[in-house]
Amino acid sequence: HIASDDFLDSETYPLIIVRADHIEARQTEGRVVGTATVKGNETAVDIAVTDIEVNQTSATLHATAVIDRNAVGLDKFPNFVIGADVAVAINAHLSHA
Repeated sequence: HIASDDFLDSETYPLIIVRADHIEARQTEGRVVGTATVKGNETAVDIAVTDIEVNQTSATLHATAVIDRNAVGLDKFPNFVIGADVAVAINAHLSHA
């Protein structure tokens, strides 16, 4: 249901894009500040990156952010039904192709 046009409308908008304007990186954590584009709508995003593991060929990380669903067009239901803030969890594995 989350992929339907009630929410993400993934058939029309198959990508959620994050553009990083500022990146802070440390050994095992970091922060990305930028813009998220969801359903063609942009909003500021502040992503906390944790548990970064890097080896010779790949990296893994976990990240979290909170976005205002109304700011990105996920506003079909009122805030008392679904809160305005949506927590996003990202688990990524990056490697060379």
